[in-house]
Amino acid sequence: MPASRRPTRLDTAALWAAVRDVSPSECHAGSQWYDKAFAELCVLGLKYGIGPRVMVCAAATLSPGLRWTATVELLERLLIAHRDGEPMPRNGHATFGFRPRERAWQIIRTGIASSRGVKVEAFAAALLGDTDAVVVDRHLIDAAGLGGTDRRRSISAAQRRRVADTVRSFAAVLGVTPRDLTTALWLRSASTPSTGSTSMARPRPRMPCSRRRTRPRRRSRGRVAGCSATRPGQ
Repeated sequence: MPASRRPTRLDTAALWAAVRDVSPSECHAGSQWYDKAFAELCVLGLKYGIGPRVMVCAAATLSPGLRWTATVELLERLLIAHRDGEPMPRNGHATFGFRPRERAWQIIRTGIASSRGVKVEAFAAALLGDTDAVVVDRHLIDAAGLGGTDRRRSISAAQRRRVADTVRSFAAVLGVTPRDLTTALWLRSASTPSTGSTSMARPRPRMPCSRRRTRPRRRSRGRVAGCSATRPGQ
């Protein structure tokens, strides 16, 4: 299958198989994760004089493609630059371009708590305590059979909403909240070594410097080993 092809149909059976054995303790761990993450943002916001909702929206905007620790680290770099009156930092952790960073910078600079995008809006809502929010991240996309070979797991907004609605129906059957169910799946997937996909924030391994190229050297024109460069008759 070409690298650009992705499945277009939600695999409901595969998604159910991924979430049906999630234990109550795992869901509780998911709930605790959001509580700790929100508390971390509140403490960081108090340090730089930024309100909780603005902090949440800025963090959610930065989050695509980054681990949470990297998100908080980059967020604090933006806060330091804003406090010191410096321009937006343009180096550091790589994301999918500078647009998320620019949006987060705009949120911090204006103090307007806003978020754009289905996933970003859901993540912000989940951080603010909405237990009905479903963050359709790469782990959930893979579980729903929509990942394919696309490293960025870029699916449409309609597909994300369909996955979220399906998770809510499964959560009702299992008697847990949708937010805690998806977070439990994410925590489980993140702690399990993956054979197919890798983290977006993980760099590619580089070739050791000591390894030499096996490609043969090109000989100079008109010269053969042990002979003169002058052609016969010249």
